[in-house]
Amino acid sequence: MLIAYVAVEKTSFVYDRLYKYIVPLNFVKQIKIGSFVLVPFGNLNKIRQAVVFNLKEEEIAENLKSVIKPLSINFNIKKEMLCVAKFLHSKCFCSWYDTIKAILPAGFFYDLKAIWVLKNDDECLNLSEKAESLYVSLKKITSKKKLNELVEKLVCCEENKQVIEELIIKNKLEKINDVKRKILNKNMTMVKANEEVKGFVKLTQKQQKLLDYIKQNEEVSLKQACYVCGVTVVVAKNLLKLNLIKIFEKHVYRNPYEFAVKKEDASEIVLNKEQEEAKEGILSLLKENCAHVALLKGVTGSGKTSVFLKLIDYVIKQGKDCILLVPEISLTAQILSYFQSFFGKMVAVYHSGISSSEQHDEYVRILKGEAHLIIGTRSAIFAPCKNLGLIIMDEEEGACYKNSEMSPRYDAKDVAKFRVFKTNSLLLLASATPSIETNYFAEKGVYKKFVLKNRYFNLGLPKVFVVDLKKTRMSLIPNVSKYLYEEILLNFKNKEQTILFLNRRGYHLSVICLDCASAIKCDNCSAFMVYHSVNKTFMCHYCGAIKQNISCCNNCKSKRLVFSGQGTQKIEDYIKEKINGIKILRLDSDSIFNRLDLENKIKMFENKEYDILVGTQIVAKGLNFANVTLVGVIAIDSILFGADFKSSERAFSMLTQVIGRSGRGSKKGRAIIQTYNPSNKVILWAAKQNYDVFYENEIVERKEFFCPPFCDLCIINFSGFDEKRLYICAEKFILSCKKNVDVKIPFIILGISAPYLEKLNKRYRKRVIIKCKNSFSFRNWIKNIAKNVFSTREFVGVRANIDINGDIL
Repeated sequence: MLIAYVAVEKTSFVYDRLYKYIVPLNFVKQIKIGSFVLVPFGNLNKIRQAVVFNLKEEEIAENLKSVIKPLSINFNIKKEMLCVAKFLHSKCFCSWYDTIKAILPAGFFYDLKAIWVLKNDDECLNLSEKAESLYVSLKKITSKKKLNELVEKLVCCEENKQVIEELIIKNKLEKINDVKRKILNKNMTMVKANEEVKGFVKLTQKQQKLLDYIKQNEEVSLKQACYVCGVTVVVAKNLLKLNLIKIFEKHVYRNPYEFAVKKEDASEIVLNKEQEEAKEGILSLLKENCAHVALLKGVTGSGKTSVFLKLIDYVIKQGKDCILLVPEISLTAQILSYFQSFFGKMVAVYHSGISSSEQHDEYVRILKGEAHLIIGTRSAIFAPCKNLGLIIMDEEEGACYKNSEMSPRYDAKDVAKFRVFKTNSLLLLASATPSIETNYFAEKGVYKKFVLKNRYFNLGLPKVFVVDLKKTRMSLIPNVSKYLYEEILLNFKNKEQTILFLNRRGYHLSVICLDCASAIKCDNCSAFMVYHSVNKTFMCHYCGAIKQNISCCNNCKSKRLVFSGQGTQKIEDYIKEKINGIKILRLDSDSIFNRLDLENKIKMFENKEYDILVGTQIVAKGLNFANVTLVGVIAIDSILFGADFKSSERAFSMLTQVIGRSGRGSKKGRAIIQTYNPSNKVILWAAKQNYDVFYENEIVERKEFFCPPFCDLCIINFSGFDEKRLYICAEKFILSCKKNVDVKIPFIILGISAPYLEKLNKRYRKRVIIKCKNSFSFRNWIKNIAKNVFSTREFVGVRANIDINGDIL
């Protein structure tokens, strides 16, 4: 008997495994490894979708249920991608089905809906009094939707459950499972001339006009042809009757960048000596056809993208595919237009900023081998390339490559390493400020290392000035020094552009009570409410809660409140007020509504339609504007002193990257850093773009305090509405770890702590951090402990998850 091992949707981490089902004989040829199937699950035999991970011929030694039917007859998940799913399951603490949700776009899944149908039969013979009464009542409902909602409510109620079952048994009520793909392929009605027709056929003027237009095109959309010729579809149908044209359906892609045209040749790009040496060194690794990981470290503006272009061009000409990852969606637009000018429609884009239908169709294009360069954010690492040759992770230190928000909590870097070792390809990590872990492995020789020390065309790094906010004279713009203000005016006069970086959105950052000195916090979170001048509301940037007015202090009920701090909105408003005629563009999550809006705004600034770009982290990395000659960092101190061991690394990287946006064209650049800590070493190293000195100091501290890369951090997160229960759950988890000590698995438990935000969206949060070695043995050990502990009574109503090397803020 053929047995299917399937991952079933909606299974919790505690009870998750691959479940066994019998494959009925009539479905043996249709169900393959990677197929979607419909199965009965649990004691109530609820209908659920599942994915087949394995098929085996076995003797039935237990009572197994059968697969109901196959769902994806024309689509199966590639075996290579199922291997990636298995890797995610072994590496992350998630269910089998969670791994499938990670590797596939949402459009490939199915919506399962139970539809209740009432049989219109006037006879009520053999029905009990209650069943007959309910049946008569249900017959009066004319709306199918209302009928369905009512029956669903009745089924959930124990009193009515038996009555509903009686109606089902007596064939008065039937439950039908409606299954639909979330997104279907898009088809377009096309038309082309029938070349086989010979002889003369008399046509009307409209028919002749339409036929002539169709003949001018190999094939054309029927709608377009009729629109251009000014005729109705009836004219086309008459031509079809005369056998002069053929009308047919064609699968078309919902491509977010369908008008991409190849304009340039990669061979025309000229590299300098440093770039050429790096390119040749990396090419030598590619030509070995063995798995390699390499680091390309280059100062900002050193031309790493040009090196990428040459490598990608080589790989595509070898008949292989490339994946290019960027940390932020905001970086996709510029880099995409650059590569599309060389590779045209061979480029696919894949990130959460495009619609679900566009994601679906881009995935299909990659699957069919119609796209050979995939550009996107971390989810693009799951692109189903036919013949993978190269993965590039630009700005590889970006925290966005690590998913710590939902299951599976994977690191795109780990997935990339797995894929290159499975396909004997190359992973190229690139950055001006590599993560400490990446640079450590490169220094040890685990990764190959290539360095670009100078900017392209020897333009030189921007000159950096550090301004002490405690001593300097201030301008009329809050928190903007007179020196920075004068430089902004100078740039405006010279028709050069400026970027102002402030890592806080909104207008005022907090509302302070003058009597008790406490800040007004969100009712749902332990975060401060931020005032937004655009819609005159107070907003929590974590849960999205909005208040129209704050009249008194949460703590002492005093009405003596004052606004404090500033965000990007305040800077924008004050500069507009003080400098006549200046045009300002603000880029933060409050001012961007969708992908197209972001791309248009970046394009407008690139076209010099604005003088100043004010923004948060969106403007700090990857963007390339030739006319930007001044970067102003309004305040960096809040980033410097973070709550975890990576705060210095984040601050150094952020500063180095945002400074690097200046002077990328033919004009010299400069940058101004405003701070209350001008002697801080991180600021001084970043000002000199001296990564090597920063790294040497940071790695010594990491080793001394036994932090990554010298160990791994396993973070067990707990959240719930009862803070005391969370503490009890955390204590029980620690106790279970200590009781089940394995001498072969070293670990250090740091105890129970709270994240920076102790309360988020009405739920309290606690965590346990364990220093360990991220090995298979450790993961298996902690997974068994978690499954035993999470299933106990104390954990009812408590959410718990495990993350390796995740965010500990």
